[in-house]
Amino acid sequence: MVGETGRVTCENLRANVVIVAGAVRGNITAEKIEIRSTGRVWGDVVTAAFSTEEGAFLRGQIRMEDKVELGSAPAEETPALNEGTISEENIPSG
Repeated sequence: MVGETGRVTCENLRANVVIVAGAVRGNITAEKIEIRSTGRVWGDVVTAAFSTEEGAFLRGQIRMEDKVELGSAPAEETPALNEGTISEENIPSG
């Protein structure tokens, strides 16, 4: 979940479910992706389930698949947390 004030910059973000209410700059691969009305995504999306609210923004391509394999990333690809930066403005404590 990327909250309204959250900002993520990475090459590739991989997760089971991604909900974007803030901003993501990078490609997203997930079983389910939701971009909320305040959400902004700059990057390509690969998913089995995709939804947006009115006002959502996506600059990139969407590729729908029957099933998305999230297995381990290839050796040249590292987890999103190590690839870019994440703003901690909207990460709940605890």
